[in-house]
Amino acid sequence: MKNKIILLSKEVLLPEYIEVYGGKFWKTPNINDIAAKGTIFKNHYTAAPSTAMSFTSMHSGIYPHETNRKDYVKVNEFRESKTTFHLLDELGYSTHVLWSTNYSDIKEKYTRIYSPNTVFHDKVSFNQSVGVHLPFKNIVLSRNDDKANEALKYISSVINEVEKLDKIFLWIHLPHVISGRTSYGDDIDLVDIIVGFLRKSFGDESIFITADHGHMNLDKGRTTYGFDVYQNSIRVPLITPKVNNLSSIEYPTSHIQLKDLLIKEFIERKDYIISDSAYYAQPFRKTALIKDNYKLIYNKLNNSYEFYDITWDPFENHNILKKRIVDHDRQRKVLTNQIYFYPYYEESLRILNYLKNELKKIWRKAGFIEEKTNFIVRKLKNFKAYLKRIFK
Repeated sequence: MKNKIILLSKEVLLPEYIEVYGGKFWKTPNINDIAAKGTIFKNHYTAAPSTAMSFTSMHSGIYPHETNRKDYVKVNEFRESKTTFHLLDELGYSTHVLWSTNYSDIKEKYTRIYSPNTVFHDKVSFNQSVGVHLPFKNIVLSRNDDKANEALKYISSVINEVEKLDKIFLWIHLPHVISGRTSYGDDIDLVDIIVGFLRKSFGDESIFITADHGHMNLDKGRTTYGFDVYQNSIRVPLITPKVNNLSSIEYPTSHIQLKDLLIKEFIERKDYIISDSAYYAQPFRKTALIKDNYKLIYNKLNNSYEFYDITWDPFENHNILKKRIVDHDRQRKVLTNQIYFYPYYEESLRILNYLKNELKKIWRKAGFIEEKTNFIVRKLKNFKAYLKRIFK
């Protein structure tokens, strides 16, 4: 085991923002070098497209539905497994977390996965609120290099402070947008600079790079994240030191395997992986099961399914279960398989039946009253938010 284990994660980091995943705008030489020496995970998925749930799965090694947490409320100390922090603490590592001040609330209320000895560097804000996280609408943001440099200076100072420790686990989690930048994906050059800081202090063989979740990026007309299990929301980059002596891993992998990757630098292929948009008692839960190039999505609210071949149809345009589709120009329905060429229907139906059966095995529900109460509370919250928008 290495004496220095460094995890760098970032909010809403789409794989396509990075050169080694096909990114065409940003140059990321430091990330490229790490990837060239290590392993690139081509189909890696978060266990949940929202921060607190994702954090918990990343460091516990278990899926959200396997925990005792059934709703997004203030939680007790996590005890269902030994987390990354507890395991490394027992092995004599000093565990550190570096993030912006706005993550302290998530730490105290919604995750609680840390060791009592974990040191938090969370006294400085280097987060630029954007979009739905801005307190006021219609704010026009401008780039500010001075703010960006202040953020880099602070991050660098913490790295320099902890690099002298003999055995260290350092987790740096970067916000949706680093201070001084204006939108999702507008700060990738800063991320690469931070990777450069880490390379200088810890070397290339200690660094793991990923995201807690992605975001919809206006795909399917959706804005951000947390409510969908489509590809943009749940597929995330993962670049690690060499694993299994492979330069790349193509089969689906999950954030629940990250703990073992960090500590053991080993991964085994799972038959399928899961991503959940909510805890099991929440009414608006959407669950994805991914096996090879197929994805089954179950929508709890209306008891409906979607099924995609994400290799043939990476943008998830064609739900294989949809037998008829409306030709809006001619105002009539037509058989989908007569107008859409897809040669793997027979194979796909075998996988569909398998994944439906697996979903039944892993599905959890709360009691009837609790389920109905959660539904009503959520509807009231949505109505309150609607009224607030109307009367602003």
